[in-house]
Amino acid sequence: MKTKIKIINGNQIGGCITVISADKTKILIDFGESLPDIESDEKIDFDWRSEGINAVFFTHYHGDHIGRIDEIPNHIPIYMGETTYRVLLNINERIHKTKEPNLLKNRPNINFIEPKTAVLIDDIKITAYSVDHSAFDAYMFLVFANNEYILHTGDYRDHGHKGHIKKNGKDRNVLLDVIKYYVTDRGRRPINALVTEVGILLLRP
Repeated sequence: MKTKIKIINGNQIGGCITVISADKTKILIDFGESLPDIESDEKIDFDWRSEGINAVFFTHYHGDHIGRIDEIPNHIPIYMGETTYRVLLNINERIHKTKEPNLLKNRPNINFIEPKTAVLIDDIKITAYSVDHSAFDAYMFLVFANNEYILHTGDYRDHGHKGHIKKNGKDRNVLLDVIKYYVTDRGRRPINALVTEVGILLLRP
């Protein structure tokens, strides 16, 4: 079967949830809160039991992508960058002064992702690629399922310390290099679907 992709809250910027389903496995990418002043008609009450989610991946630590992490049941594995985890602890401990730091410290099933290192969740393979963003520890995800490649961009920019550099007196877009050399394997790896924060571009034949 074709891999199923569903975006929840896709009619707004921020607070989007992407559900990717293969034959045996279902993952989430990001589970965040809506941005301030966003009027959303949807109050998402995610049914974890019926959805049968096998793992949740976070692109970075901004609240519109990770702000509802405390709602995720403890038995579901969570994947994020190590810096994302440490920043999240500091934000909640020093700014919000909530109980979330202890919840995170004591929570099982938190795993740290490494750039260009694949994570296998049954029949879905997820590879993270570091991108430039105002959040230091930010990733896009290449998802392989049912012989299809799905690129979830997360939030990114093509300037900044990881996105745009000067080399030999010329400007160079590092993000394009990441996509060309690693994501598409110099054009040999087809991308069947491109997922951005507010939509899906299907590139399937």
